[in-house]
Amino acid sequence: MTRIIAAAALATALCACTSQQYAQFNQRVEDSISHALTTQAEPPRIVDGEAEAAAESSLPPSPVPSVTIPTPIPRVTFTPKPRVKQPIAKGGDLVDGAIVCPSLDEVIWLYNRIGSARVARTNMPPQNRQLVMLQDGYDPWEEPDPADYRCQFVPAGTPMNVKWEGGLPVVSGKTADGRPFAGITNPVMIDR
Repeated sequence: MTRIIAAAALATALCACTSQQYAQFNQRVEDSISHALTTQAEPPRIVDGEAEAAAESSLPPSPVPSVTIPTPIPRVTFTPKPRVKQPIAKGGDLVDGAIVCPSLDEVIWLYNRIGSARVARTNMPPQNRQLVMLQDGYDPWEEPDPADYRCQFVPAGTPMNVKWEGGLPVVSGKTADGRPFAGITNPVMIDR
């Protein structure tokens, strides 16, 4: 019986929360265990009416349980996986779309020629341009046609399929009027 009381006292000791309460309760448990071991092995007989009073008086007083405030459970929000954006042709400063050619060198050359022609038309007085055309027999600032150089001009906003090969974007797709295109373009002409 004394061992049961000691075990109950030890189990109640685990619910003490502050170190001072734990130390006080631990001392009481040790005292009750040592007292139980020094007394007789069989407890005295108790009459029916005194059973509850004797049970309450034989147990050491239990410590005041501490109130623990539960921590709030963090809210977890699940966001759907973002859709992969379809790459589209993007215009640059001087060209309003993507230039698609068999090689990157042709793309860069054609971009520079188209850009210089557009700048010359914007900034050069018409008299000077006519004078150069009369002298040379052709307009050096005329914008080249991409089809003459095995290239295509893809308008800005046209969806493209992009596959990277050796660091170069190989693009393919169809323009709004249904013409297919395929080749290499400059990476800055792709809006990802």
